[in-house]
Amino acid sequence: MCRCEKPLASTIMSFSIRHFLIFCIISLQSLTAIADSNTDAASFNKAYKQYQHFDKADRPDKALPYAKQAYELGLSLFGENDTKTAALAYNYGSVLLETRNTKEAEVILKTTLDLYETAYGKQGLELIDPLMSLGHANAEYGNSRYQKKYYSRALSIAEKHKGGKSILYADLLLEAGRETMHRSQTKDSGRYLVKSHKLYQSNYGTGHPKTGAAAFLIGTYELARKRYGKAKKYFLESLNTFENPDQPSSQAEMATHAFLVEVYEELNEPEKSTEHCLAIGRMTPYDPDQEYRPLYKRQPKYPMSALRTGHEGHAIVEFTVGSNGMVYDAKAIESSGSKSFENAAVEAAKQFRYAPRFVDGEPVPTEGVQNMITFEIAD
Repeated sequence: MCRCEKPLASTIMSFSIRHFLIFCIISLQSLTAIADSNTDAASFNKAYKQYQHFDKADRPDKALPYAKQAYELGLSLFGENDTKTAALAYNYGSVLLETRNTKEAEVILKTTLDLYETAYGKQGLELIDPLMSLGHANAEYGNSRYQKKYYSRALSIAEKHKGGKSILYADLLLEAGRETMHRSQTKDSGRYLVKSHKLYQSNYGTGHPKTGAAAFLIGTYELARKRYGKAKKYFLESLNTFENPDQPSSQAEMATHAFLVEVYEELNEPEKSTEHCLAIGRMTPYDPDQEYRPLYKRQPKYPMSALRTGHEGHAIVEFTVGSNGMVYDAKAIESSGSKSFENAAVEAAKQFRYAPRFVDGEPVPTEGVQNMITFEIAD
């Protein structure tokens, strides 16, 4: 196994989708009178405020203890059959899920679902969020059977209330596809995503952000399966959505350019990947104190002589990144384990692609760039 630094284009971008329904808003003001004379209520107010603060700051690790405390105090204050208690249980289960405490999350979310079924019936719209979260909590790598069980029920409820061509239905398909791709990595992900994409196209057209988000995720799905032609089609569609000359460049736009670099390199069309290397270079101010990482790396071949003798080690390659993002004048300046690693590392480095540095609006070469490639024999 040859290990090198992970390129930008190999990281799957995560789109966050807002919850589609607001089930129960707990008014802190309404509890003020109770808090004045009730220690538990005062503690609840404090815990809930802290939970809200860290939740809005996207700090689930910090929100977790307060979500738990608010749920436990709320259970005492409101009783187990109150909808406010159900909402607090959902908050706690969601934070457990975000912090990867999936087993605990599943227990709390099942409690949430039971409470919601009691309050709203088994077909209530309010059940959608806990059902989707339970799907996420039941994911297994290579097996989406248990995810589908909960997603299918949520989709059925959405279809009953809003219709199978509604935006809510499309949103749920997109979330199911994204989470299946992230958590279990099965073909069900592609099915969900393609359906959501078609519904967004039907409702919004090609240029809408949600249509672009679905196209982007289908692109990453196809790229993971090395179906580069299909990946290219969807990435180009998403790029047309994300590119906006009147607005600053977005993370989604940059990620799409990076994926297209990988796609075109794998399709052996380096001249087309250059366009996207340049686009990223224009969007990214050069920082001499930041590590200069490639957008695309192809794994080097492990030398047979080192493999036969069981040698492991590394090689450091130095080179110039041209104004087109290609590598020139690559040479090994250090190695360990085997001299054969040097040639293998140099040959690999010649195929790296970078976002070139821009000066006064023009791309310029960057000399003295270094990259270390590690050679390890897989167990």
